Amino acid sequence: MKNYKIEANGVLHQVEKIGDSVVNYDTAYVDSRYNTYGVLGMQMAYLRVGYVYGKLKNYLNPKFSVLDVGYGNGDYLKAFSSLIGAENCFGSDISNYPLPEGINHVDIFKECDVISFFDVLEHFDEISFVKDLNCNYLVISVPNCKDYHSSAFETWFSDWKHRRPNEHIWHFSVSSLISFFETHGYLHIDTSYLEDAIRKPSDNTNNPNILTCIFKKNSK
Repeated sequence: MKNYKIEANGVLHQVEKIGDSVVNYDTAYVDSRYNTYGVLGMQMAYLRVGYVYGKLKNYLNPKFSVLDVGYGNGDYLKAFSSLIGAENCFGSDISNYPLPEGINHVDIFKECDVISFFDVLEHFDEISFVKDLNCNYLVISVPNCKDYHSSAFETWFSDWKHRRPNEHIWHFSVSSLISFFETHGYLHIDTSYLEDAIRKPSDNTNNPNILTCIFKKNSK
């Protein structure tokens, strides 16, 4: 496919930006996306918190710390703060959108027990930085891309709603996401498509829409 490269771990990568189209992740972007969801936004936040807390609560201190990268409007951190306290919740986002009261904004990837990237990693120009994150566990959700070995992949990919040139730079299947993180020092713990309970696939097929995985940092 023109301007796309399949990396050694199977991740599909947009090689070069096209034209001058740049997505501006500012406060207006947050308002136009996350603040239009209404009650579904908080439902999604609690769904994510329930999954992460349920999987990890037995392995971490009850007041473990959470850093959410690309926190949007902060709903996820607000929901988590009711369990572990706002003082243990941190957010990093280039929009600098105001966080809920008591939750700390950080400009860098602060050391935390759990670091999450919900609908974020695919936007970065470069993603090998994950090997340097200082955490015990990493939570990732990304659009669920079909395996590129499919004979009909190119046709499907060209029409896929998550193929957003210059915005979604990286595309992951479940196998390539696991492979990518294993090569960067992580152990795969769990895979889920829990967000599909709210974010239902729209292509009238059985293809999952959003892939979520939890990884453990091997060095910890």
